[in-house]
Amino acid sequence: MRGFEGDNFRDFREGSGITSGAWERRDVEEMRRLLDRAVAASVNGIVISDPSLPDNPVIYVNSAFERTTGYTRDEVVGKKLPLSAERRPRAARGRGA
Repeated sequence: MRGFEGDNFRDFREGSGITSGAWERRDVEEMRRLLDRAVAASVNGIVISDPSLPDNPVIYVNSAFERTTGYTRDEVVGKKLPLSAERRPRAARGRGA
């Protein structure tokens, strides 16, 4: 949590009257937001697929993936991996190539 470190955070938390369950949920939500921002902002292409679904379809790609491969999010999400091993040139984006 930003702004609270070590004993200062513990003192605030214990004196707040908020139950530990509420703090744990808050911590999980904060971590989820932090991870979401980190993945979206990464300079590395990230693809997440769902192995619990048939064909292990892609459920998320970040913008770095779009930049490096030339595939748009709409072209990839819902499809199975692997996609073409070739990278498409940027000029081909948006022309269905």
